[in-house]
Amino acid sequence: MKIEEKRRLKKIAIMEAALDVWFEDDYRTTSLSSLATHLKMTKQALYRYFKNKDDLLDSISDYVGSIEMLWFKEITQKLKTIPQNEKVRFFISDLSKNLTQGQRYLYFDSFNTLRLDQLSQGQNMEHLEEIRKSLNLPGKVLHLIILLCFFLWGWHDTQHLQKKRKNSQKIDLIMEIIEKGLATEQFRLSQKGSSFDENRNYMAFRDRIHKDNLVQAVTQVIRDKGFQGVTLELIAEKARISKSTLYNYFKNKDDMLTKTTNILVKEYMEYHSQLLSGRDNFEEKLLVHIEMQCALFPKNPQAFIIMKQFMSKDVFEKVDKPALQPGFLDFLKEGLEANKLKPILSAYEYQMIFSFFIFIERVVLKKEDEGPLTQELINWLRLLAYGIGQSKRTK
Repeated sequence: MKIEEKRRLKKIAIMEAALDVWFEDDYRTTSLSSLATHLKMTKQALYRYFKNKDDLLDSISDYVGSIEMLWFKEITQKLKTIPQNEKVRFFISDLSKNLTQGQRYLYFDSFNTLRLDQLSQGQNMEHLEEIRKSLNLPGKVLHLIILLCFFLWGWHDTQHLQKKRKNSQKIDLIMEIIEKGLATEQFRLSQKGSSFDENRNYMAFRDRIHKDNLVQAVTQVIRDKGFQGVTLELIAEKARISKSTLYNYFKNKDDMLTKTTNILVKEYMEYHSQLLSGRDNFEEKLLVHIEMQCALFPKNPQAFIIMKQFMSKDVFEKVDKPALQPGFLDFLKEGLEANKLKPILSAYEYQMIFSFFIFIERVVLKKEDEGPLTQELINWLRLLAYGIGQSKRTK
């Protein structure tokens, strides 16, 4: 075996080991020294393959990207041999296996998104278009299938809150949602979307959370610098207070992010409850709920979903999760009890799905908008509600 090939295989072995370590630990805090100890090699030996930690992370990024690219190429070829009426189910099954086996890669992708302040899905878009044509589906439907697969197999933080389902049941569930939707015959979504002043409510919430000078300073610095660039010095400068005064509020950076997040969650919960309390119609409550989900996405929307990568695990556990707070999902439970939504998902799962399609629209497809409920988001909701096999039901 040539020296170059041995070196390549050794680098792969190191990267795979690093993925194992960091899947259980924290990418941010694990040093090359501790990684070398885990790999039972000296730090000097590790430096023969990687210049520093960033070099290792960049190499892992390229490596994970090549694995993802390989799967896209393979599934594109496999689909050519599958009968047309079996392609969608086959695609879901193959993607589920890939997600299950590649949990570490998904976790790294989440971390790397914020590290580089960008989503690196561009190289696979060409293959995704080939898959869409092969499946003979609209692009939105294919994105929804992938979203549902990520939720049921790839989003490991929610798995313990999902109903226990076998893989075959998960595939059947996705097929049913795609074909028939999540709503019952009693669900009626207005053609115009909502009867309330969306923009006024949306901006009122933004104004409300910006009244706190420190919260505003934190969110502005995160928006400008990203999470990695946040320092207490920058927060103090933006809030126009001394760093010593800032320490009266926050012990450190993690404490700052935790407390700021919890302030935002508290304001969000209170305003969410206030808006929903005046709505008797479930469909309007759902639109208000989605509107408020949109309001949580800052100018740099990646920050919303991967904050945990930049907090230690014990600190992240101290962050209030809106969907787990008492009363937050009551309107979804009411929708299930009133037979507006099919009982194929729990209230928590419905909430997660609604959050995911907003993420797809605003982040993956990069169609972020100042307004809360764009027509594209309404179209996503219609697809989720009615599926592709039924006519659009309106008032």
